[in-house]
Amino acid sequence: MFKKKYLYIKLYVNKIDICFLNTGKCKSSEDNYSDSRILFADYEKAENLMRKIIMELFPNKWLLPSFHVLIQQLERIDEGISTVEKRAIIDSCRHGANAKSVELIVSEIELSTSEAMLKLTRK
Repeated sequence: MFKKKYLYIKLYVNKIDICFLNTGKCKSSEDNYSDSRILFADYEKAENLMRKIIMELFPNKWLLPSFHVLIQQLERIDEGISTVEKRAIIDSCRHGANAKSVELIVSEIELSTSEAMLKLTRK
C-alpha cells in the first residue's frame, strides 16, 4: 500500500535539524524557542519551525503525509529532562511534524541516518 515515511529530528538550543530518512535529505533552521534553562521553552515556536522545515523538505505537497519520527534532544540534558519537557517535545512533534508515532531519545551522541532508521524500524 503506502510506503512508511520516517523523520529524524535533532533538537539543539534554538536550532532544529530534520532528516527525511527515506531519501537522506536534511534541512535545518533556527528560531528563538529556547531559554536559559529549558531547550524547548516556547513550544509553539518550535512546532512552527518544525512545520517550516518539513514544508521545505516537501515543497510540492499541499497535504503532508504523516511520519514515524525519532526525535532526539542533544543539548541541555546534563541532569536529564523532566516528564513535562518530554511531553512537550512529543506533543509538539505530533503537531509540528504531523507525526503518526514518536520515539524520543535523550543523548548527546548524534545518530547516523542509518542508526536512526534502524531505531525506528526495529520491532
